Amino acid sequence: MEKIIGNEKAAQEGNNSSYHGVQLANSSSLFRNLPNSESPIDIVGTSHGRTHSVLRILFWLANLEYLTADNFCALEREDRLSIIDDLEHLESEKHIQKLALLSGDEKDQVCVYYLGTKGAQEASKLISQKVQKPPKNERNSINLYHDIDVSEAMVGLIVDLGIGRLDTLLVGRRLRKRIGFVSRRDGYYPDAYIGFYIDEENRIIRHLFLEVDRGSEFPNQLRSKFRRLDKYYRERHRLVFNSNRLLVCVTVPDRKRLEKMCEVVREVNCCVRIFVGLHQEIGDSRSSNGGWIDALTEESKNLLEKVADQERSQ
Repeated sequence: MEKIIGNEKAAQEGNNSSYHGVQLANSSSLFRNLPNSESPIDIVGTSHGRTHSVLRILFWLANLEYLTADNFCALEREDRLSIIDDLEHLESEKHIQKLALLSGDEKDQVCVYYLGTKGAQEASKLISQKVQKPPKNERNSINLYHDIDVSEAMVGLIVDLGIGRLDTLLVGRRLRKRIGFVSRRDGYYPDAYIGFYIDEENRIIRHLFLEVDRGSEFPNQLRSKFRRLDKYYRERHRLVFNSNRLLVCVTVPDRKRLEKMCEVVREVNCCVRIFVGLHQEIGDSRSSNGGWIDALTEESKNLLEKVADQERSQ
């Protein structure tokens, strides 16, 4: 089977319409249970005056686990002061918790928010699924920083794809439960999953796995990971998602790592469509110019139209 490093033309064809009203809340499975501003539901109290907004914050944390104020601003298209006000309200009500992390300069702190036990209980009602607060991590834990990078990249991809086209978002334990346990030797578990509509009229869903690489794995470990990915796709993907469609996005920390990652992908020759880009560019949700596409390698860009042509002909 032909190997293609690249993705579909999905990001360029995203739904850019407003998503603050009911219409997009009801346009895809992901938003079907999300209350609008006129919903009678009262979870966190109406005294705050922005119940609709704080409910959406719980909703995003249920799906993405760790988010910053900037992430919420990108997802909700709200000003930062309003978002901070909502976050402080939720924190005071003990629905969410906050971690202050050092970012670059030791004097520069970034606050990361996640669901508390109380918030997880309420978020479960929003998405009609059991939600648990993320596992406790130490402040300087490598796993925690990796999880935050995953959420950051997911926000960038979500904004590029178009929020109205989302069907499913899965990370952490919910994603592992969906894929199911396989032996550690043969198992493959991506960092995150996005199910999105490529065709709003026909409701055709595409499946995307996200892999966030921090440069810590050696080439032989990367080869093993992509071979497990190939094995998963051949043996389990259709059983798990009832589809043969799968795209894989791999983000890397720098250009040197990007070249090494592309080399490994070509060597393993997976039968899955894989594209590789810089994490900083793919995860930059502040860009409204399709950062996902811009971050691809030149080889990926050259194959982009070919992939789109294949999809249109099927």
